[in-house]
Amino acid sequence: MNQPSSPLFLLLFTLLCAWTNASAFNSAPSVDISETELILLDKGQLRFYRDKTNTLTLEQVRSETIQQEFRQLEKNLGLGYVPDSVWLTFTIDKQEAQAALWWLEVLPSYLDDIQLFHIEPTGKVTISQGGGNTPYSQKQEAYRGTVFKLEELQLGHHEFYLRIKTTGTMTAVIKLWQPDTFASQMRDSYFLFGLYFSLIFTVFLFTVINWLLIKEKIFLYYSLYLLLNAIQWLAIHGFVGEFIFPEQPINTRLTLGISLSLAATMAYVFYGKIYELKRYHPWIYIVYVIAALSALATAISVPFGLYKVFAPVLLIMAIIATLTSPWPLLRFWRSKKTWMRITIVAYAAFSVLNCINILSSLSVLSFSEATLYAGMLSNLCHIFLLHYAITYQFRDKAEVTRQALARVENEKKRGQEQSQFLAMMTHEIRTPIAVIDAANESLRMLSENDDNEGEQKQRRFDRISRSVKRLNTMLEMALINTKHESWPLESRTLKVAELTRDVLGMLDSNAEKRVKLLNNEQHLTVTADRRILRIAMLNIIDNALKYAPPSSIITIKMYRSNYQNTNGIGWIVFNEGDGIPDDMINKIFNKYQRGDESSTQSGLGLGLYLVKNVIERHQGHVVIKNKPEEGVEIGFWLPVDNIMDHMTQPDNP
Repeated sequence: MNQPSSPLFLLLFTLLCAWTNASAFNSAPSVDISETELILLDKGQLRFYRDKTNTLTLEQVRSETIQQEFRQLEKNLGLGYVPDSVWLTFTIDKQEAQAALWWLEVLPSYLDDIQLFHIEPTGKVTISQGGGNTPYSQKQEAYRGTVFKLEELQLGHHEFYLRIKTTGTMTAVIKLWQPDTFASQMRDSYFLFGLYFSLIFTVFLFTVINWLLIKEKIFLYYSLYLLLNAIQWLAIHGFVGEFIFPEQPINTRLTLGISLSLAATMAYVFYGKIYELKRYHPWIYIVYVIAALSALATAISVPFGLYKVFAPVLLIMAIIATLTSPWPLLRFWRSKKTWMRITIVAYAAFSVLNCINILSSLSVLSFSEATLYAGMLSNLCHIFLLHYAITYQFRDKAEVTRQALARVENEKKRGQEQSQFLAMMTHEIRTPIAVIDAANESLRMLSENDDNEGEQKQRRFDRISRSVKRLNTMLEMALINTKHESWPLESRTLKVAELTRDVLGMLDSNAEKRVKLLNNEQHLTVTADRRILRIAMLNIIDNALKYAPPSSIITIKMYRSNYQNTNGIGWIVFNEGDGIPDDMINKIFNKYQRGDESSTQSGLGLGLYLVKNVIERHQGHVVIKNKPEEGVEIGFWLPVDNIMDHMTQPDNP
């Protein structure tokens, strides 16, 4: 008889143990309201159930089947971005000596829809509505968050059910307050929040002023980031709903989603600029671009109700972007600059605090008020460290700019002194030149009657006269070469042929014999500065003589020319010999550029750079062209209003 009963006894014992374990797993201790005026329900007092259908009623949730699926919540609620509704439940066994009046607070304030079901010992059910979707005028307490005023608790067993539905992250902190304690805490919190946002607004205004004064984009990016970040936290903590859209909860929800996304976008832009990622870390720059685009996509998704879909991607990209920070921070550290090392400290603290906030929102870390406020504390790193670093950076840049301007001013001053010295020397040299020229003319007149040596003396006088004239021209050229860009033009109508002959008169007799004018039209005129145009002509002829074969003829032609529908004249010098190498064609008029120095023919030696600038100041352009197996044509084209000749040569330069 005993043997058959043993298996039955074991079966009953096993079932009893299983039932006991299941009851222990699904049950939670009753909330003890006798010890303190503030009770945080994060020590196993809560049980929760995920309603994946989003349709269950209180009666269904209280059914035995659903009750068995409730799980004890060891800490605060933190499930991340789930589409489910969540039911939370706790109990209070009210005893006579315990306080009867309590307020129930549910954080954070961005939870959209919260319903409280209170089942009294008598079985009466009281339903209260709260959450971010509740207009301010319908709240039980004029408060930025959600507070339920529990009626005076009667003696006995009380059951409470909270149904939470939200478009954001499913996180919650549940507190029981004594009303007086809550009122005191609320006053303190509003004061601290006021200090926090006043500080951000002050830094924002200071940054905007810096941007307006300095015109550096980094200050614009930072000011936009501060503004959007402040709006984000105002929305998270319910101040936008309380003060801006008290009766339009949907606008509060849109403000939160859009400001959070755009603040992330500006963070990527700002840090990308600070770190100069595009220049030094192109692959990290690509990561930041992708992250910024994901943030923009999240902002666009908010009005379409897709924030919960895009928000996890935005937060994950923020973590990825943060993980790339060691490379630019290492480069900053190696620079040994003060502002860069301050930036490292600021960004390191910001990254740690911000990652704690993000990971708790994703439910990788446990959610609490501390992790919620970690994101706000990260902003203080900007305010107290990063903003100082930016200001310090541009103070350094301003000092560098000041020093550079001082050097430029000193160079300008030295240049002016050099110009004054050159002008003084030119003036002093011209006096003996004038004396030599006058003495030369006097000797010429005295020797005219001497027939025996008159011809020989005349040649010597001519050589002295040409040398004096050429020396005088070289002095003018030195002055113009020093300050030709600011030299005022003294324009007048000039006969081109006459000016050309005047230039040829500066050459020595052997050089002059080698130059041939192909046409000598007296009426071809141009409006120009005689001094500097004469120098340009002389330099071109001198270069042609220098690089042409010694016995070759240099030809000059002047002709009417129409260039780009503008009337003008062409003045071209042709010399025989080797052409200019192709790689030198575009360089020959550059400053300090010289050609082949193997020729023994003397020249001015100042190159063709001055020629190009003189012609361009007259709105013309220089002309250079190789003629295969013949030589080189070099000269210029100048515009004129009316060409005083009847030539019909159609050549274009």
